[in-house]
Amino acid sequence: MAIVEYHGGPITHRYLMNKTKHDLASMYMELLRIRERDLADAQRWRAFESSARFKMMGSANFDHSAYPEVSVKPDVDPRDWLHFGLEVWDKHPSVEDEQGKHGRNLLMAYVEHRRALLFQP
Repeated sequence: MAIVEYHGGPITHRYLMNKTKHDLASMYMELLRIRERDLADAQRWRAFESSARFKMMGSANFDHSAYPEVSVKPDVDPRDWLHFGLEVWDKHPSVEDEQGKHGRNLLMAYVEHRRALLFQP
C-alpha cells in the first residue's frame, strides 16, 4: 500500500493512483535526486557566501549612493545587464570594514536581482 500526498486536486490524484508501484518508486527516487542536488546547491552557496571578505572592484548598473549599501539602479530594465568585479577572500583580518560590507552588499544585490528574475511568479 502506498500513501500519496498530493496538492493538485482530483486530476493529479487519479493520475497518481493509476501509476504502478514501480512508477511511484521511480518518481520518489527522482524527487530524492532533486533534493540531493538542491541540498548540494544550498551548501555550495552557503560555503561561498561565508567567505571572510568580498571587495568590489568595479560595477555597472548598481546604485552605490547609500555606501556601503548597494542596490540595483531602479531604472534598470530587467533585460539589461549587471556587471561587477569582486575579490573574494577566504580569510581576511578586516572582515567587517566598510569595503568588505560594500562588497558583500553588492553580491547580495546581484543575487537577489537574479533570484527575482529566475523565480518570479
